[in-house]
Amino acid sequence: MTPVRATDELTIPFAIEDVWRVLVRIREYPQWWPRSVGLRVLKEEPEVVGSSLQLRPLGGRAFQCRVLSMEEPRVLCMEYFGGFIEGRGEWRLETIGDATRVQYVLDVQAAGLIVACLGRIIPLGKFHSMQMKSVLQKLETRVRNLSKDRK
Repeated sequence: MTPVRATDELTIPFAIEDVWRVLVRIREYPQWWPRSVGLRVLKEEPEVVGSSLQLRPLGGRAFQCRVLSMEEPRVLCMEYFGGFIEGRGEWRLETIGDATRVQYVLDVQAAGLIVACLGRIIPLGKFHSMQMKSVLQKLETRVRNLSKDRK
């Protein structure tokens, strides 16, 4: 198993409740996540916890994650399982003035010979961060668009 760790963040100029509202609408993830992630909702639970997703990044193998726990409106904990990746990821929100700092913290183990070889050459967390940069930007766009719609 090869460890993959990364922390990615973006400050979004909207209230924490606006950002949280987007993060807990699991069924709407395919509308704003980049297509290159290949995200598919497998199950949505009314209380959010237990909802699950499948991700198949362009050029990569499929894996799943599910919402393990949440502390509204600050933490949404994801568990990766059922494939070559196991571990956790957390959406963390923090109010900064009139804005919200959004962090995604990844701490997983990846299995496989190719991953192990790549992990010795390149920091795998950087690959994740490249993808998360796009996810965070699309999150900001989604929050902005929903805020416009409510006005």
